[in-house]
Amino acid sequence: MELLFLRARCLYLINKMEDALKHLQEAMRMDPDNSEVRLFLKKLKNMENKKEEGNQAFLAGDLSRACESSS
Repeated sequence: MELLFLRARCLYLINKMEDALKHLQEAMRMDPDNSEVRLFLKKLKNMENKKEEGNQAFLAGDLSRACESSS
């Protein structure tokens, strides 16, 4: 489980978010009570949601909302 968490953090650092999320989800299946993994998973999901909001706003031409969603 710890190895999955470490690998997920490495994948996050090299901007492979989808793979990092998969590793974190697998780590959560192995140890659902691990708060460190749970917090990191929540952080990455929140970042992905913000990124998607920003992309949608950018595509819609709402540049101020796109900038706001990145913070």
